[in-house]
Amino acid sequence: MTRGEIRARIITALHEASPSPVRWTADEINRFIDDGYQEMARETGAISETVTLAVQAQTPYLDLPANCLYPIMWRDLTSGLPIDQVSLDWIESEDQHWMRRAASRPDYVAPFDLRTAILFPTYNVASNLELTQAIIPAAITSDATEPLLPANYHRGLVFYGHYRALLKDAKGLRLGRALRQLGFYREVRSGLGDWAGGRHAELLKAISGTPLRTPTHSFEGA
Repeated sequence: MTRGEIRARIITALHEASPSPVRWTADEINRFIDDGYQEMARETGAISETVTLAVQAQTPYLDLPANCLYPIMWRDLTSGLPIDQVSLDWIESEDQHWMRRAASRPDYVAPFDLRTAILFPTYNVASNLELTQAIIPAAITSDATEPLLPANYHRGLVFYGHYRALLKDAKGLRLGRALRQLGFYREVRSGLGDWAGGRHAELLKAISGTPLRTPTHSFEGA
């Protein structure tokens, strides 16, 4: 559904005249839809994109894109090989001098803070890597635009928009109706989260051969 179609369904559910409801404005309902859209993306990680990031030589710190919710998988573009995501503690346990190490490509990447990742070892020459990431989508600006969610989950935005509209001056039975719509929305959001988790596992399996590959220390099994 497009934003215009989602809004029309919300207006119908509110027993108002479409396209110009009396108690709510179209812009107000659009804001409710976008709030639900952003929340579904944040809570489920269901919206993803793949981007190419330029990396400078011998630079271990890499800034994540501004819209990144969290990384899903990494790949060195030159070799096509995966870069395993681990913790910074794991890297430090492998090599206390990790900031000085450089190679043709990194083997590992670790989150450093909310907006930065660490590569180990670093690239010895400037290069590019590929990041598949869950994102927070941009706001919908056109009635003709469809949310970047699987089509069968668009109904969650109808439930959310209906819930937010009913909250306006809500009390008594009206509040009960609003909470009922919130329950419907959360049920859809839960299903979307399950779908996203399965999709991420399949993405990892496609690039690394196993859905949850965990690196082992080099000394294990020696």
